[in-house]
Amino acid sequence: MSYKEVKGGAGAFKPLHVGDCVPCVLKTAKGAELLGNLHMKMEKATAGFGGKDSAVVGPAVMDFLVLCRNGHK
Repeated sequence: MSYKEVKGGAGAFKPLHVGDCVPCVLKTAKGAELLGNLHMKMEKATAGFGGKDSAVVGPAVMDFLVLCRNGHK
């Protein structure tokens, strides 16, 4: 699910996080998709591949897919 769908935590699904970070699929400016992490408080997503780092900050991270869990007990 996209980060904007689960950000508030009010729905049926919650982001599966460790501390303030959640795994995400980061989309680069060139259209590549990389597995990375999203720091929820800073709204910053980072990923590394082939010796290079990619980072996206701000509202652009809202469309990234994040790992979720079912919020119901």
